[in-house]
Amino acid sequence: RGSAAGEPASLYGGNCQSSEQFFTGDYCSLNSTANTLCISWHMESGDLDDCLGGRSLVADGTTAFEIIGTDDPTINGLYTVAKLEGYAGPDGYRRQHSNVAMFRWQREHWILADLGPAMDRYSDQSAWLYRVASGSPPAATPPTAEWNRVPPRSDLPEKVEILQAIQVGSPEARLLRQQQTTEPSRTFDSRTSSMELQFQAGGSIAERLGTSGCYPAALIPLTDGTFCVTLRLIASTRNGNAFTFGVATEMKKSYGDGFGFEEGSVGLMQDCTEDGSGKARLAWTQGKRTVRELGVRLEENDTVSLRVDGGDVTFWINETLIDTVPAPPNAGVAGCTLHTSGAVKTEPFRFIESHSVATEEGVRVARPAVPLQGSVDSSMSDGGIGKIDILEGLCVFLSDETVTAGDADSIAWRLRFSGNDSFSIGAVSTADAGRAAECLFEDAEYPLAINSSGTFGGSLQRLAMSDSDVVVCLNGASRTLDVYTDGSPTPVKSLPWTAVCAASDGVAEEEILGSSTRDATQMHLAVSGFDGCTIDFKPVGKFLSSSSAVTAAVPSSDVLCGEPFVEFRVDAAAGTALVETGNGPSVFTSKQGVVMGRPEKLAWHCIISGNAAFSVGALPADAFDAESAARNLHENTTAPLTINSTGTSGGNQRTCSMMSPQGIVVMLD
Repeated sequence: RGSAAGEPASLYGGNCQSSEQFFTGDYCSLNSTANTLCISWHMESGDLDDCLGGRSLVADGTTAFEIIGTDDPTINGLYTVAKLEGYAGPDGYRRQHSNVAMFRWQREHWILADLGPAMDRYSDQSAWLYRVASGSPPAATPPTAEWNRVPPRSDLPEKVEILQAIQVGSPEARLLRQQQTTEPSRTFDSRTSSMELQFQAGGSIAERLGTSGCYPAALIPLTDGTFCVTLRLIASTRNGNAFTFGVATEMKKSYGDGFGFEEGSVGLMQDCTEDGSGKARLAWTQGKRTVRELGVRLEENDTVSLRVDGGDVTFWINETLIDTVPAPPNAGVAGCTLHTSGAVKTEPFRFIESHSVATEEGVRVARPAVPLQGSVDSSMSDGGIGKIDILEGLCVFLSDETVTAGDADSIAWRLRFSGNDSFSIGAVSTADAGRAAECLFEDAEYPLAINSSGTFGGSLQRLAMSDSDVVVCLNGASRTLDVYTDGSPTPVKSLPWTAVCAASDGVAEEEILGSSTRDATQMHLAVSGFDGCTIDFKPVGKFLSSSSAVTAAVPSSDVLCGEPFVEFRVDAAAGTALVETGNGPSVFTSKQGVVMGRPEKLAWHCIISGNAAFSVGALPADAFDAESAARNLHENTTAPLTINSTGTSGGNQRTCSMMSPQGIVVMLD
């Protein structure tokens, strides 16, 4: 160890007997086997990157530019200020332990060139690799833009991208590394993969011939803590069996359950059927199995990507972010299992800002503001995505954005909590922002706070929220704070704003409904926790998980039997309806229907009040007459597609409590 680069290093436990001096700033690979410490010297240019798996070592705090976009490890990487002999101009930048450098030439261009062993080929245009105009006035630092290849270098990608100057090791640099990077293509390891697969193009293509094997796996060992891979499906996904793609602690070569379904794995999975009915799912199995329907279908030429980083694994389909979930413990392998006659090809992994997240229509992603109190370590992006580690004491965040009661507007956070299990979520009005900590942690009767199950004191409303995704949404139209967990399409908690709005505006609660005073109340999302708690703010995504794949049913105004409706009102634009029945039993149906065997879904989200004697169900098209409808829904004790409320006497014996403030979802699949 030494205090600065170039100083002789001291060794623990004795004197160095070697005739060589070991200087900090030189790099070596260290291998500990038994009681032996092996030091292997790498003196040749480029050897360092082979030794380190292509990752340069640059001290934290160093200002650097990063080049991405090529498969060439001698070009990609971090460039730091360097003294370039024989060069006069603004600071030049050199890739560590390399002859490749960036410099400004004749005030017209910035040049990226291989200057050769003597580092002197500045004017030799055959050594130039890429260039970009320096602008007017000439830029004093490398422009952060795409640089164009210098003809006739056809052996290089047409463009490379120069990233902004970063402080190496800073949260901003870590976030930039996550959001903007290109990683080279991976190759499958035929030795650890299934023998039933054929590998081509140096291991970048894996193919299953017909039905050979069972869940044959094409595997890539995980070699470091941050690992990325992209696969393109180059053969049909409609030939039967299932395709899976993901990460696992370990994976069977054949005759396993695939990624996401094998114990200790997480992955994307799709049943490959000729009729195209199979849809992609995200699944993970760790003791128990969790499966989330994604509502999209993988087709030939689609891409799937994953990134393992810091204990999490993130998935994309066609460069659209799907989700980030915990990686399996001691994850050791990535890859896929192939469907019948399936083939995949590895491609460079590219993660850029355009990897957008489909968010619920009408919902804005909220961004946490500077904490009202507490000490934190934050790695948040401008878009409100990133992690916050609470370092000391109670910390409270409000959203920058607000929602006005009564407006057709919503804001939402998708959060994942880990570490200290003492935290709260909720909402406060702008007027109450100064007492947010009191509202979330101290006031047992505050109506818009929900504590984790590990929290003592404060709000009596509890919910288990650690180590799973929680979406908290402020809905202006319904004037509710809605909380969704585990991909539930309906809220597990839905808290009305009424009391908070009344207190904020000084108006009696019973006078609030429909008043313009209440509609002026602005509400923030709020979250709080104690030291040791990590809050991961994630892309909100589609938290109403069935919305993209389900048609909203429209009730028909035709009464099959019974008295005419007292009120029947449909708001087509909002997709809502209000139906109030008359005297005696009334039966009505949806206007739409579904055909058995087709990939169609039809659903109602019903909130039922008043008389507790009611039924929900489904009728075949040939039973659309008053007599058979009433018989099936109200009289037939064995009707297979009818469920009675617990307040119904007689009729079907299949009952369910359905008078919930959150309502029920009834779906025909």
